Amino acid sequence: FSADSGLAVYGDVARVRAYEERQLTYSDICQPRWLGSDPELFYGFWGQCFNDYRTTKPHAGYDIIARWRDDKNNTDDDGTTTTIPS
Repeated sequence: FSADSGLAVYGDVARVRAYEERQLTYSDICQPRWLGSDPELFYGFWGQCFNDYRTTKPHAGYDIIARWRDDKNNTDDDGTTTTIPS
């Protein structure tokens, strides 16, 4: 769903000039050690990921799954359980 929403897939997340110039892959950048050794890289990468997810409109499939969940659990929008008459 993420790719269909326009978000980069794992293979493309690190395809940014600054990372490519340092020959860093997605796997390289995801290491927590960057917080201590290069906080600008750490916060730049994770901040961009956070912003991308925050500003991208979710794929319609998420609404479908939520409806399935709600139908299965017989819940109202406020999360309360609906009593089904017998």
